[in-house]
Amino acid sequence: MGLALALEIPDEQWQRLITLVGGEDQDVLLDRVIASRTPVRHIGTKLLHAKPYARLLKVVAASADQQAALLRDFVDHWYHELKRTAPRNKKAPTIEPF
Repeated sequence: MGLALALEIPDEQWQRLITLVGGEDQDVLLDRVIASRTPVRHIGTKLLHAKPYARLLKVVAASADQQAALLRDFVDHWYHELKRTAPRNKKAPTIEPF
């Protein structure tokens, strides 16, 4: 979604992407990103992946003068916070997606 926003894709492609992504009202961060271009998007209240993305949500919610410092904090911690142990009932993946 972020890349689509940055590239300012045409409205028809944007609507198609929103349809493919789905998940409206399920993740506050995703919903806020989409709502920046589609204001009628319902904003959820849960952050589905809190460990790696709570800091990014703070960036999105912050005032413009605070965003650069908070974004730096997110970037500094993001990779480390992606590393999570597998739930007890599941085997840890052998290949990480990053």
